[in-house]
Amino acid sequence: MLKAGTGRAEPRVRVLDQATVSRIAAGEVVERPASVVKELWENAVDAGALRVQVLLEEGGKRLIQVQDDGCGMSAADARLALERHATSKIRDISDLGQLGTLGFRGEALPSIAAVSKLEILTGEEGGLFGTRLVVEGGRLVSVGEAGCTPGTTVWVRDLFFNTPARRAQLRMAAAELASCSEVLAQAALARPSVALSARHGSRLLLATPGRGDLRETVAAVYGAELARGLLEARMEAGALRLEVLVGPPALARAGRALQHFSVNGRPVRNPGLRRVLEECFRSLLPSGRHPVALLHIHLPPGGVDVNVHPSKAEVRFLDEEAVWDAVRRAVGSALARGALAVAPGFLGSSRPAAARPHAAEAPTAVEGGSVCAPGRGAATAASTAGPGLEVAEPAGPGWRPAAAGAAGTVLRDELAALEPLGQVGGTYLVAAGPDGLYLLDQHAAHERVYFEAFLSRPGERSAQPLLVPFTVELGPAEQAQVEARPEVLAAMGFEVEPFGGGALLIRAVPSSLADQAGPALVRDVVGRWLEGESEWRGDQARPQEEVAALVVSACRAAIKAHQSLSREEARALLRDLAACQMPHTCPHGRPILARLGLRELERLFGRA
Repeated sequence: MLKAGTGRAEPRVRVLDQATVSRIAAGEVVERPASVVKELWENAVDAGALRVQVLLEEGGKRLIQVQDDGCGMSAADARLALERHATSKIRDISDLGQLGTLGFRGEALPSIAAVSKLEILTGEEGGLFGTRLVVEGGRLVSVGEAGCTPGTTVWVRDLFFNTPARRAQLRMAAAELASCSEVLAQAALARPSVALSARHGSRLLLATPGRGDLRETVAAVYGAELARGLLEARMEAGALRLEVLVGPPALARAGRALQHFSVNGRPVRNPGLRRVLEECFRSLLPSGRHPVALLHIHLPPGGVDVNVHPSKAEVRFLDEEAVWDAVRRAVGSALARGALAVAPGFLGSSRPAAARPHAAEAPTAVEGGSVCAPGRGAATAASTAGPGLEVAEPAGPGWRPAAAGAAGTVLRDELAALEPLGQVGGTYLVAAGPDGLYLLDQHAAHERVYFEAFLSRPGERSAQPLLVPFTVELGPAEQAQVEARPEVLAAMGFEVEPFGGGALLIRAVPSSLADQAGPALVRDVVGRWLEGESEWRGDQARPQEEVAALVVSACRAAIKAHQSLSREEARALLRDLAACQMPHTCPHGRPILARLGLRELERLFGRA
């Protein structure tokens, strides 16, 4: 292309104007209101704040206000803070390897200012006046003196007002509030020494005491009942320190929303940490259940790289194996101190027998408790932790899960021909069949029967009013999720209403669950919403929330372990299971049936 009147080619590469650059940078830092909450909270903590107050309106779309009692800024610093790459937290590249602050890129305030109507009021200790700045769409509108107490208050109004496409992509207010609430919960739990309070309009979302006690902070965020049940361990390995609060198997949830990790006071995501945590519970929890855990890791700044993600949400460790080993030992130590109800390993697990822990493998001792040695499951520790803790080992050769056969037809034919002989431990049905001896998990079998019955009768789940309503405590994100999707609970047959202080009042439950429904049921249903997963893989056409709720409903309504069954009740259960489309596993994916064939019996008794 030639420039008019010059005969010279117009350059194809050009430098973008500052307004365009700022909008692009804002897109990397500010995804939604929750991103703004996170960045402003980090700035407040880095300013030395001991108290942070957050106010939201319309899920943060209309207003986000963050007030802190930190060191504040001078007028000159306040103006510089609105410039891109202006920061007080590093001086040069050498500081990136020794970061001791949450923020450091100097992108937060200018990026937020580029896509909102921003106002800052800030003042330093001992100053006669503070400074007020007003910025609109990245343009400084006014700056002047104003009276204020030491600290900083930031107002972010009408987020994405000047980028209509981005604003149109924001979700409904309740859904954005759920995201903000999750960020606030993570922030509070990562820094228990900072008192954090948050409101949505006039409603209090959370308020933490800021006394540095992690368990006390958990109680403020998720309720005292959960906090009391957590098991605690602390350990040191050289410069690495680890504080753990972990729930016993009885507190496991349907999703991972209550797994929180922090490194040097920074809430982080790290697939390795989550993998190691779940590994410690591998022999303690069935498929589809996940542990509740809070892991606080402290190590020298040079031992972790926080500059690997645009929003600093992910980190990498210099010595990953040392961190993984410390987590295994700390979690194992916590579990060894508690009175665990350990679920025995079941026949037919997808995990090969060689990978399962054996009692002969002595765990490493630490702080007076048995813990997981590196590379072993937590059940190894539990097997020697105290009386009543036993992990069942796989039986000898010959035991195997019952095969599905062609499309399940063979198995259904076998089930229809079974004759119950009795129960073992009040939990497993023993039956004689055409090819030997059969063992069935009665709870898992009845779960499958209930689940498929619920699937076939979606319109029959009516509500049963409760004579005595009960309450359930939820975290801020869970409560916001319920407010965002009240029709899902209503369609199931639940009648709920806010009860204040993060609690819901349950006035009615599904009729089929009137005898079993309780707080755990509601928490499981909401947990599956947050996780966004469905345990049912054969019915993709149904909404995930409804199917996940059906899984929970089936579990709560089914026959329990240690429940005695008559011969006729056992026969009826076998008949119902034989009529199921997928009688091989319960809705959680656990196997239902194991078989010891006639040939295996003959070998056991020397007849073959």
